Parts: sequence; C-alpha cells; structure tokens
Amino acid sequence: LPGENTHVSVAERDDDTNRSGQSSNSGYVLEKLPFMLGKERSAALNQMAKQQHVTINTLLQSVWGVILQQYNNNQDVVFGGVVSGRPADIPGVENMIGLFINTIPVRIQSERNATFAEVLQRTQEQALTSSVYDTFPLYDIQARTEQKQDLIHHIMVFENYPIGQQMKQMGGSGETKAQTGFSIANVALAEQTNYDFNLIVVPDEDISILLEYNALVYNRSAMERIQGHIDHVIG
Repeated sequence: LPGENTHVSVAERDDDTNRSGQSSNSGYVLEKLPFMLGKERSAALNQMAKQQHVTINTLLQSVWGVILQQYNNNQDVVFGGVVSGRPADIPGVENMIGLFINTIPVRIQSERNATFAEVLQRTQEQALTSSVYDTFPLYDIQARTEQKQDLIHHIMVFENYPIGQQMKQMGGSGETKAQTGFSIANVALAEQTNYDFNLIVVPDEDISILLEYNALVYNRSAMERIQGHIDHVIG
C-alpha cells in the first residue's frame, strides 16, 4: 500500500492553465483527446519491453508514473489501474458469467537518481506481487490508508486486446473504430468512473492513447500538454 505521505493528482499545480477552476462537484462534461504514437515508436516500445523482460503495460505505467513524479515533485506517486480477468482462486468462478473488473492502486516509486530501467523492474516486481490482490475491493484498500478516498485521483486503463481483434469478435470490420484506436468497452468503462481524468491505452502496431477528462475541472490546453509530455518522455 502507498506510504502515508503519498499524494498524487494529474497536475498538482492548481493554476488557470491546468484547470478550469471549477470543482468536480459542479458536474461532469466529458471531453476526449485521442492520439497515436505511430508504428515506429510503438515498435520501439515493444522492443524495449522485451529487452527489459516487462510487459508493455508495465512500461507505459512506468512512463506515466515518471511524468506524474515530475508534475507532483514527488518520487512516490499512485494512480488507479484497471484489471480484468477470471481469477481461478475464486470459488465457483467456472459457473460465473463475464469478466471481473476492478481498480487497484498502482504505485510508482523511485529514487531521484534511479534509471528508467530500474523504475521498470521495480514496477514489474510490484505488479507480480500485487496480482494476488487484483480482486480486493478498492474501498477496502482505501480504508487501510491515510488518504482514504483521496488515494486515487485518476485511472489508467490498458486494453487487453488490439482493437482489430475486438471488432472482429463483435462481428464488425473494425474499420471505423480502428481509425480512432479505441474500443467501445473501455470508453464505456471510463465514462462510468467518478474520476475527472482517465488515461486509456490500446496496444497494437500503432499504440493509441485516449485522454478523457471532465472539462469543468481540466481544460484542453492541460490535456495537450500532457500529450506533449508523454510524447517527450517516450522520445
């Protein structure tokens, strides 16, 4: 679980350039900023993941964690990660229908002089260790921390299947949705959250990223800067 002093937000600097100035209690106006990394950079990321013996999910979580560390001026940050599957250790799971979807805290912690490879390895080790808690209710995790409901301010969703495969399974050609790179399932999932910011990643030959946000809390320029920082860190 995150340390007592851990705190994270998408952008700690609460100025006019980052936020619209309104509270999320005012309502929710959903806006989206989609972009793609390009096939060349996507291939390079997948190659890096293989060389470091980590998943592409771990790599991109680490990239986002490093960015959050800079935003918050804190080497210990937390965001929500969406996990799904059918855990074999749940009694009677073979008789249950559908996937089990849960949000768990993802902690990216590093020393200031740590290399990105070291951050990767630590994140991967934590992911393997914490996998046994993938079905543990988030509210129970929050209750055990000092931050309580403030433990997580946003989530990162990692699509398990390339968009083309999903559309074929749904009986469509996938052309329309493949052009945007995002599946109906994950967009709907993110829209149902209570978070003012969601980062959705769809792996494929050309990795797609979707920034979804509450326009009453964050403005477009803040999202465009986040896109720029992701592009910069990935290189």
